[in-house]
Amino acid sequence: MAKSQSTNLSQLVGKISGLILQEIKIGDLGTNLICDVSTGKPPPLVLPDWRRRVFDMIHNISHPSIRATKNLISSKFMWEGLRKQVTERAKKCLSCQSSKVYKHVKSPFGSYALPSKRFNHINVDIVWPFPVCKGYTYLHTIVDRFTRWPEAIPLQDISAATCARALISGWICRFGLPCDISSDRGTQFTSEVWHEMAKLFDIQLHHTTSYHP
Repeated sequence: MAKSQSTNLSQLVGKISGLILQEIKIGDLGTNLICDVSTGKPPPLVLPDWRRRVFDMIHNISHPSIRATKNLISSKFMWEGLRKQVTERAKKCLSCQSSKVYKHVKSPFGSYALPSKRFNHINVDIVWPFPVCKGYTYLHTIVDRFTRWPEAIPLQDISAATCARALISGWICRFGLPCDISSDRGTQFTSEVWHEMAKLFDIQLHHTTSYHP
């Protein structure tokens, strides 16, 4: 950034238009910086040899997003092509690539005891979409864990209340009350309606662990 840098400063300044560049003395060190005085807080012109240092100094503190890095650097410094160069460097930051990948913490695998008799423990799920037929486009699937007997009940919507009614009319009224129901963590099966139904019929609910389908 200092005037004594070997870069041809006059040639560099000549490439930048629309700015009011002026030498400003910094402190008592006798160092002059070329700054854009068209703004209230003149940002210094950063020469090529110093740009990587400026980027590292600001970005490596907390590794903000690309947009935040560009805003932080452009608010304090200026040079030709600043935003493009900062974007390219931020994309290549290895720390950002390794730490900002969206990761899910997987829960431990659950285990279920084998059912002792038929229709004691069932698995439920929602399968969709299907071509609309008479207003139906979803299937509420129910499988008995002991016999593997399947049922598929067509649904027009997949609200918790609709799924609960389908289970009662399509399974419980035919095969009796199960002791246990296993499902994924779909909103229908974690809803208050579903839990109230289970409480009413004294059914134990089980949900698969997160990110272990």
